[in-house]
Amino acid sequence: MLRRTLRTKHPFFDFRVQFTPQTLMLMAGKPRVKEASAWAAKWRVAVPWLEGWATFALVLWDVARSCKEENCPYECRRIREDRDFAFQQALSFPAMLLLGEPPLIFSILQAMETESASGDAVQKEKPSMEEFQQRYFPTHKRRVSEPLPGPHPLLETRESFMQRAKEAWDSAIAALEKHGVSLKTPRKLMQHSEWLIRYQVLGETAAAIVKPLEKTDPSTVYKAIKTLATTIEFPVRAFSEAAPNLK
Repeated sequence: MLRRTLRTKHPFFDFRVQFTPQTLMLMAGKPRVKEASAWAAKWRVAVPWLEGWATFALVLWDVARSCKEENCPYECRRIREDRDFAFQQALSFPAMLLLGEPPLIFSILQAMETESASGDAVQKEKPSMEEFQQRYFPTHKRRVSEPLPGPHPLLETRESFMQRAKEAWDSAIAALEKHGVSLKTPRKLMQHSEWLIRYQVLGETAAAIVKPLEKTDPSTVYKAIKTLATTIEFPVRAFSEAAPNLK
């Protein structure tokens, strides 16, 4: 079932066990697990989900190097020859589902099993990512309402369209809250992620991070780093620590 989800027939996924982060560690073997742990410790990112991702990447690349199929559907040859592509494969959507949020991949597999057991029509073509999300994701992970039809200037006024938009927004919020989803203020995710990496991995201080930025105080960096780290369960070093000399 997982192999069907990942849309690949690669023998790497042809196991009679449930493929989880735990079984991944067993499949990788102690040397690879130690390598992943050493990498995480070196760059001060020693948290379980990152060590799991590093282990997955190492196993994936090992499989690609050992694969002998000339036209392997998993593109092992390209993984061997193209470093950027190999990295992107390790960061693929299925990998993130498996390693970043295990309950989600299990709910998707359960939905697919239920569909198969009920005899629903099987799609002959691979669905788009949006179709896949709408079909198998739990309610709080998919669109909770369709985009508003229109507007049509000849059939309604600007005010009536804005009122429909407000009602659609309120309906979406109510649906999310019903499923227990906490609503957070959107962050500048890419920028804050960069700040977190620069602070935690490269050892830069908040003052150094904001130096080229106008009207940004170091306290803003500290707050953004702490908030993002808490969200992704990532324990950062104490803010009072001096920046290490990473040369």
